[in-house]
Amino acid sequence: MSIYNFTFRTIVHQTLKDKNNPDEVETDGPFPDNSKTAYLGFGCYFWDNNIGLAHWWGGKRNPNNYMIAEGHLQIDKHFFLDLVGSREDQILFKNLIESSGWKNLTIGTLIERFKK
Repeated sequence: MSIYNFTFRTIVHQTLKDKNNPDEVETDGPFPDNSKTAYLGFGCYFWDNNIGLAHWWGGKRNPNNYMIAEGHLQIDKHFFLDLVGSREDQILFKNLIESSGWKNLTIGTLIERFKK
């Protein structure tokens, strides 16, 4: 069995600006980010099973005005690259960059191009 044939499951936390809209967050979340702090391009950003980091980010981005949404994420491995915990995925991503011919681009820009 390949190491890529599994389903990843975890608790996720999304730090959001508190707009006094908990019902909207619960029904419409998660929310994508396309701001300048979306380092890896357009998408939904989560803290993987670490509510402490979600609070840290909230205090940094929106001191005294943030909320944290919690959810359960389940995704098949072939739909994502784990660029933090998987050495194999890091090597694959590095090889993709080297073979693309796109040099001196940010990781976020590369990811957006690879998505297309």
